[in-house]
Amino acid sequence: MFGELYEDRGDVKRALARMGAPGVIGFVMAKKARHPEAVYKALHRMLYGGLIQRSKDRSLRARLLGEYFAVATEFLSPDLKVEAARLRPEAYWATNKTVLELLASAEEQIDFDTTELWSLLYAPALYYQDAETEIARGELNFEQDEMPTVGEMLEMAQLGARHLCARQQPNGLQRQQLRFALEALPNLPQRLVTEYRKFGMVSAEQVHLGG
Repeated sequence: MFGELYEDRGDVKRALARMGAPGVIGFVMAKKARHPEAVYKALHRMLYGGLIQRSKDRSLRARLLGEYFAVATEFLSPDLKVEAARLRPEAYWATNKTVLELLASAEEQIDFDTTELWSLLYAPALYYQDAETEIARGELNFEQDEMPTVGEMLEMAQLGARHLCARQQPNGLQRQQLRFALEALPNLPQRLVTEYRKFGMVSAEQVHLGG
């Protein structure tokens, strides 16, 4: 499966067509969405995320990380692309765990910058909640010096929060949803929880802390 997905990675529709039943679901989702391009972008990011995560060759991972950035930043404003490019690729890779444009594809209007900012904010928490398990199972093949650091993840979350604070109401539904998710996720590093508290994303009673 890795070989086929690798060969088809540049054309998400071709990849879906060769997946069988899962691919059919992807096409149906796109057909029913108001913004099918958002569905295809999200699925393309997920495809690359899996390839990068399971690749056992460091040079191949580096190439795939570069290609992932091009896919993930499609439809973004030039300014946000420039800021995202400053993030370490291995940290930015974690945004494949969020792909919030998939949810936004059902909205009347879609702002890809906003969905990406929320993905940047979500990604660190989603990464840490199961990273150790994926490593133990051999499902995450980054070498030790490739692993995203807490500092790099903080930088990514801060980028998302900095822009979103000017766009979102303090008690907006999206912010409440993120707060709920963060309070349910385990293994979050203390430094990350501290930052989320600054953004008003977790309560003082947050107890699911990692190292």
